Amino acid sequence: MFRIQGEKNPKKEAARYSKLVMKEVPVENEFPVFDVVLLGAGNDGHTSSIFPGQEELLSTDHIYEANFNPNNGQKRIALTGLPILNARRIIFLITGRVKSPVVEDIFYSGDTGPAAYIAHHADNVELFMDNAAAEKSHSRIRNKKKRPTFTGRTFFVLFEYVIYIQQLNSMIIKITTQQNGIRENHFGRIGLSHLNVTYVIIMTN
Repeated sequence: MFRIQGEKNPKKEAARYSKLVMKEVPVENEFPVFDVVLLGAGNDGHTSSIFPGQEELLSTDHIYEANFNPNNGQKRIALTGLPILNARRIIFLITGRVKSPVVEDIFYSGDTGPAAYIAHHADNVELFMDNAAAEKSHSRIRNKKKRPTFTGRTFFVLFEYVIYIQQLNSMIIKITTQQNGIRENHFGRIGLSHLNVTYVIIMTN
């Protein structure tokens, strides 16, 4: 695993980490190809430390860029939009009623914020959410106010996901979901050996 060293100078670290990723991860269309990018979303619709008003980071040709939270000035390092969209699979995990407007934007708009933009422009995207986060979207669907424009797959999370390292060479992921009234447990094993490498970037806490 390669950690972004957030305690260092953000500009220098963004440049260092970009070079590291280009060296370690397969490249297509001049950008790294992650197998999976796991994203969250903030109450304001930001994702991957790209905030509303910073949409230039969605189209820059830099892989990582030093950035900041406009609400409190906190320094960030953002994985930019084009390498995210170049990933083979993008997964959003969004929970909580306070984020229901963000989920609504993902379902119905596509260009109101960074998270919605990524969700609408990615080729293979999945949205994991709880009922609270989906509240506003469900209300619009039930009232037949508007047809969703989001075409990705959606899952409803019933329990918190668990991620842990086993014997320092693999990562086990468990997510319990419910879709169409059917409850399922999803288990995934990510191998970290050099013989079976999976490239995963997690840009959420």
